[in-house]
Amino acid sequence: MCRFVFLLGIGLAAGELVLMLRAAESIGGLETFSLIILTAAVGLRYARFETASLPMRLQKQQVGTTQAALEAALLSLGAFALLVPGFITDAFGILCLIPPTRTLIAYFIYRRIQNQMQHIPANEIFARTSGHPFSDYKSGSDSDPVSGRCDNNNGDIIVVQKKQKSDGQESDT
Repeated sequence: MCRFVFLLGIGLAAGELVLMLRAAESIGGLETFSLIILTAAVGLRYARFETASLPMRLQKQQVGTTQAALEAALLSLGAFALLVPGFITDAFGILCLIPPTRTLIAYFIYRRIQNQMQHIPANEIFARTSGHPFSDYKSGSDSDPVSGRCDNNNGDIIVVQKKQKSDGQESDT
């Protein structure tokens, strides 16, 4: 996966460079530079407007919480793509900023995640691949400082919950 992302990044950079050089040959270097700066400025301004309108749409129940989270992530990704100089990333950024295409992309991402989750057995979703999830945490015990979970070295997970005593103090059970 890491190799794929690396090769994708190299390919994207090469494609952006080729497109910018071709654009500079046909319309001129200063015009190409101005176009890249203009798309970044306009795109960021539009992203700011769309980001402000997303909570209002969520309050009016026009979109669900999961869809709103995906759309917010796509807005951020689109704004970042517009900051990266180049025409390919600008096209992707604009697609992420326009509401109908952003909703369509969010729908396809949601469906893909949903399909992948349906094909994974429930015992594999929660299975640990190796060791304790906080193996770097050294305190003399195998306790998880965040959730209060403990590993008893047999692979079992013990959840420690706090209960209120009658005098108002908390105790671990």
